[in-house]
Amino acid sequence: MYQMIEVKDMNIEETVALCKQEYVEEMQRAQSMPPMDQEMEDKLVEVIHQVKGAPYGKALVDEGKLAGFLQMFGCNFVLAGV
Repeated sequence: MYQMIEVKDMNIEETVALCKQEYVEEMQRAQSMPPMDQEMEDKLVEVIHQVKGAPYGKALVDEGKLAGFLQMFGCNFVLAGV
């Protein structure tokens, strides 16, 4: 069963894993994106901390596991998952 939670309550490790999965899937489709290295992963962790700190966003959890999230940054947004 899906449940909506606040983005600030997302688990960092699950969020990073979900974003990495999304990146790999897109990289396979686009074939022009570089593989994710440690520097990119470190930057991703920084961005996820910013996402959790921004005031507008929701995360979708399915049976306790993060399934996706949407976060607003002024006119920009971050969407990952479902």
